[in-house]
Amino acid sequence: MRLRKGSRLLSGLTAVLLTGALATAAMAEPTGANPVPSPLSAQPASMWQTNNVVWAMEYHAGVVFAGGSFTSVRPSGVAMNGPGQVAQGRLAMFNAATGAFIPTFRPTFNGEVDTLNVSPDGSRLYVGGTFTQVNGQARQRIAVFNLSNMSNPSLMPTSAFNGRLNRKVYDIFSTNDTVYVAGAFTRANNTPRTLVASFTANGGALNSWNVSISGVPSDVAAPWASSITAGNGRVYIGGQFLNVNGVAQTGLGVVNDTTGASDPGFAIPVRAPNGGWVTDVLYYPPTNTLFLVGRVPPARAGTRLEGIEALNGTDGTVRWGGDNHRCLGDAFGLMVFDNIVWMATHAHDCGQIGSFPESRPPFSWHAAVLGQDINTGEQVTFIPQISGRSSVPGSMNNTRALTNDGTNMFVGGGFTSVDGFGNQQNLIKFVPKNGTGGIAPAKPARPSVTSAGGDATITWTGVFDRDDRNLTYQVLRRTSNTPIFSVTADSPWWNEPTLTFTDTSVNAGDSVFYRIRVRDASNTVTSNRSTTITVQ
Repeated sequence: MRLRKGSRLLSGLTAVLLTGALATAAMAEPTGANPVPSPLSAQPASMWQTNNVVWAMEYHAGVVFAGGSFTSVRPSGVAMNGPGQVAQGRLAMFNAATGAFIPTFRPTFNGEVDTLNVSPDGSRLYVGGTFTQVNGQARQRIAVFNLSNMSNPSLMPTSAFNGRLNRKVYDIFSTNDTVYVAGAFTRANNTPRTLVASFTANGGALNSWNVSISGVPSDVAAPWASSITAGNGRVYIGGQFLNVNGVAQTGLGVVNDTTGASDPGFAIPVRAPNGGWVTDVLYYPPTNTLFLVGRVPPARAGTRLEGIEALNGTDGTVRWGGDNHRCLGDAFGLMVFDNIVWMATHAHDCGQIGSFPESRPPFSWHAAVLGQDINTGEQVTFIPQISGRSSVPGSMNNTRALTNDGTNMFVGGGFTSVDGFGNQQNLIKFVPKNGTGGIAPAKPARPSVTSAGGDATITWTGVFDRDDRNLTYQVLRRTSNTPIFSVTADSPWWNEPTLTFTDTSVNAGDSVFYRIRVRDASNTVTSNRSTTITVQ
């Protein structure tokens, strides 16, 4: 579900030292005053696609794994059932460099894949979901693949791992010794376990670790744990529940990683029972931060548990993203990449952090992938447009899963198109800018021109750029491509600036027209010419 690449690269000693140094750092809430430049281009790159939702992604050794509800994959730009489509269901493997499907790995599942996790030593891929068979063999909602042969990872026998759950698995987090699982189950290895369980990595025996989770709002049938992560001696659990180990804790539990006892030193944020639930949790060792996101059904009221919240991983102190300081809109997968915490989201209002306000009419526009600086919470200038169509099954889920290879971002979910790329279903890749401007700015509207006193005044509206805020605007007179004026202006898409320039180098009686040229670091777009006027 999430890439924990940053923590894997740290030695245990380094992680401890960094954690100790930063654990008490106090941080202010984001205001939007210092937007973060995007390291990524919002211009998507080529990636194969699927015919239904991608719920989970994970990267390892040059390969991107995608799991979900899909039953086929096909090349980029190819319509469903078009040339090159391959029957491959629920789990597929893609070349991270080219985005191409790797046909040597052809596992079969009789149910949905909802989560993927590569072990810290890179030897195993854990797969969880609703399935009960893999490659025709019994596997009760969790399976393990050996990654020693990356061209065709092999299903490990039950003698190597025989963990079993009686209901859906939503999330898996592993260490080299222990496998933590979250879901909707009530039994693990035929033993009572409520929503979370812990297995030995070697063999899959059930550990004694046990957490009691219960309670849901009146409009929900049963509780579930949607996410799990661990670090710093703790296990962090997110989901739809009201009580942990007999204590009222809405949507978030923090327990000892060996005993399952609640951590008395961690202050769980107090939330109303109808305030939503935690969809994903991610512990980030280098800064000892617990990131979490959530969602709220539209009918529920109160403070909304949506957007990213950053908590001190030791005591639960809010670092940024506290109540009334988050984007509004359901959020799902989390990932830390390039000192940015990214979320797959349906955000429709980030006004609380000084970014884009609610659309009009409400909920008519949604973001898909948003990033915030891990230390300040300030938003990254990266807003690709990813959309779905209600007529296509699963395509209104928008983005759900993120991963990266240390350079590129891979996004999965339920969608049918990506701005700048056209039709693209459920998988997409974004590459770094590498000193370029990324995706080009929008084309400026033709400027208006007025004249008085022997001068000409040119007025125009700024444009948006999906991965740049500061754009340079140049005024061109007649057919010349040499600018007579240049200005750089902050150009957020929700508040495009109105700019003017008075041309004093013309003379009464001159016949003139103007164009506006806009530039980012490497792209140039020019408006249509204005109406020709005679200087008065």
